[in-house]
Amino acid sequence: PARQNESEVLFFFVSFRPRQPQDLAITALQYAAARPMAGLPFAFRPNVLNQGREVRSAEVSLVVDGRKVAQQAVDKIQPGRWAVPLFHHTFEQGGWHTGYVEVQDESLPADNRRYFAFEVVDHVRVLAVNGAPSQVARLDELFFLRLALAGGGSAVKLEEVAASELSARNLEGERPREPL
Repeated sequence: PARQNESEVLFFFVSFRPRQPQDLAITALQYAAARPMAGLPFAFRPNVLNQGREVRSAEVSLVVDGRKVAQQAVDKIQPGRWAVPLFHHTFEQGGWHTGYVEVQDESLPADNRRYFAFEVVDHVRVLAVNGAPSQVARLDELFFLRLALAGGGSAVKLEEVAASELSARNLEGERPREPL
């Protein structure tokens, strides 16, 4: 007699995972500054991992706001090691920007990209108290600060106030923005 618990369904178990993947992956994306500013170069450093057993080379691209803005060849990534190429991009205007870094590799495409989105600021406002103003430029208390900030172009808006004027100034609303 036939058993009632028997099934006509056959099960086959097939391993689809390779023993050792031959894959390049973007495992992280580092930034050289906490906040990008319009008009100043901003650095991206993707970490490209070789998960295979052979030395690999690849092309890595930086895409910002839907446009490829840079591409680099990365040569001789040792097995189990990372390559960390350096990209620079200057955002022309402030506001929210999105993009990604990508490695060209056909195996396991899900790990080929790392995405980013952040707000680029147009400028930073700096209020400086001049406790010892002077007609002689090099003797003025803010002389070296002005020189240092001049290299930032229009990215830094310096507003000077005399120490005697500070107590009368309403600083409400001048609070710094929260960090990202």
